[in-house]
Amino acid sequence: MIFNIFLILFILFFIIFISWRYLSLRYTIPMPSFLKLFIEIENPIFTNNHAKNIISKLPLKNDITIIDFGCGAGRVTIPLGKSLQPYNGTVIGYDIQDKMLEIVKKKIISSSLNNILLLNTLNEYKNKIDIVLLVNVLGEIPSKEKTISDIYNLLKDDGMISVTEVIADPHFIRQKELIQLFQNANFKIESIFGSKLAYTIHFVKN
Repeated sequence: MIFNIFLILFILFFIIFISWRYLSLRYTIPMPSFLKLFIEIENPIFTNNHAKNIISKLPLKNDITIIDFGCGAGRVTIPLGKSLQPYNGTVIGYDIQDKMLEIVKKKIISSSLNNILLLNTLNEYKNKIDIVLLVNVLGEIPSKEKTISDIYNLLKDDGMISVTEVIADPHFIRQKELIQLFQNANFKIESIFGSKLAYTIHFVKN
């Protein structure tokens, strides 16, 4: 009985994944909020995609400000907020979907965190950001070049962008393509973690 339930869930997940992958190759659209369960799960295979591993690679410092760009349901936002408390740091959870921000807001309240801001616009933060996180989100953005350029302008002169991609994500971007996008936008590679199928790359302003 239990096996049958797991089998049904696996088949359902597989169908959703394949359908979403098919659509993502033809349309660039963000993950809808009603599928939040699939972006909240910490993948047991691709551990580099786990929030704690992404955060552990960041050069944290006092009074740091980090944007979780396309934060979704807050899988990384909430643990990042907790990690920045000893540094008096601030997390900005940014997403264009208000429903996603509502989900994160509830998590912030239940976690009693006071160092997370939720925004759907970043116009006031030019040259004020230390780090921008892009976790499995760049492939969902239609105008990648413009978005990367906008992020460049948000960062301080010594600012960094951390990009994480995994092949299990329907919008996965190949490492070579990703590097080219950021080099074209005047970023240079600082470090690469993981493999070509599951990786994190840190870029800094050139």
